[in-house]
Amino acid sequence: TGISNNTNTGKMFKKSCKALEIVRGSVRPSKLRHSPKDEEAARKNAAARKIQHALLIRKVARKKMNINAALAKVDAGNKIGVPPEGWHREFALALQQGIAFDGGPKELMTKISSVTTEFGEFSAVEPLLFQRMRSACGFCRIRYAAVMCLQGGQRAPTLRLVSSSAASGKSGAFFFLSPDQQCIVKSCTQEDWDTLLRILPRYVERFEKARETMGRRESVFPTGTYDASNDKSDRITPTNSRPHTPKKTSGFMETLLPRYLGLYELRNILGDNSRVKVVVMLNVFGGAKKIHNKYDLKGSTAGRQASKKELAKTSPVLKDLDWLKRERAIALDETEHKRMLTALEEDVRCLQRWNLMDYSLLVGIHERAPSDNAKTEVMPVVLLEDRERIAYIGIVDILTLYKMRKRAETFVSSHLRCGRDASCQHPQYYASRFLSFV
Repeated sequence: TGISNNTNTGKMFKKSCKALEIVRGSVRPSKLRHSPKDEEAARKNAAARKIQHALLIRKVARKKMNINAALAKVDAGNKIGVPPEGWHREFALALQQGIAFDGGPKELMTKISSVTTEFGEFSAVEPLLFQRMRSACGFCRIRYAAVMCLQGGQRAPTLRLVSSSAASGKSGAFFFLSPDQQCIVKSCTQEDWDTLLRILPRYVERFEKARETMGRRESVFPTGTYDASNDKSDRITPTNSRPHTPKKTSGFMETLLPRYLGLYELRNILGDNSRVKVVVMLNVFGGAKKIHNKYDLKGSTAGRQASKKELAKTSPVLKDLDWLKRERAIALDETEHKRMLTALEEDVRCLQRWNLMDYSLLVGIHERAPSDNAKTEVMPVVLLEDRERIAYIGIVDILTLYKMRKRAETFVSSHLRCGRDASCQHPQYYASRFLSFV
């Protein structure tokens, strides 16, 4: 036949028959001889296939998380704000138009990047440093623009003003929230502005170092492979408890410092030579779960209790004494407890070196319910979880320098009124007390 006449084809045919005999059982595989080199190569190939398979699974998981992040929404119960009116509307529109030009090519960026809008001159301060900052926080230029800028030919501002009363008066402090509530725009005093610029290079380095630490951790525990409930497990303390109980941390936990994403100034919007300064930061409470209780914790107990006026609000912010009366310690596994405290200690050391004080740990508590779904939190937030609660956390209000005015306040409060537990203290003592409370 044609098969027998063709030598190469005949050899292939014989090999096929041999393989068929092995499958049928007429020839035992054990009688087939393989050299040690062939066996070693086979083992290496099998190991390589396993690694490729694991990498593929990780790639698919990350792609799914990115898709979920793009479609994620802040819980409706956490959303606040009203459409801006008057000069706040003009400012919001000019800000969103200006941010569209922020983060351009590096060769076009200087220490101050300016563009003229229809309502005034917009300036992005230190754009290169803030571009590095956004990158460390996981915000590429496209994502930042999608969150903060106008989309699809919109002509009206989409930012939300937190409250009309908080924004009353042209010189009063005000807040905006991005349409998806991931970002907060906060007005800046000149003192806050100067302090942030003074610490900014070291601040960016702190975040880049934290991002590297997180990258090393993820290389050890790839996405989807780390189960904190298998670890051995007070405000926040390690504990031993039931197996398979979620007791973990999530998000960019390697630092809890505020995520400052941009510093902007708009001139002439309130008249000639007027200047309005704002900072854009991530929203600590911009998560997918409804927050039932909010706390502002400084580590002090002197007068640190919510007033009756505060408690009458729809969503009051409670304080240290309220936490001690209402909440139990969040139970974390030992590994996650160490991860959280390591980050917090490094953050506080930085604030102490920079001579800053009067900061707080903002905590938002979501009480778990049987009806809660188990979806993964994909918003850019940091959270702690135990069996009964989810806590959104972050350090806020870090831009207070310990200068002469604060020194005088410390003397009056500590020696004449409240004693050593007064809120205003030297940065070294403030840091120590803050960490002890947490």
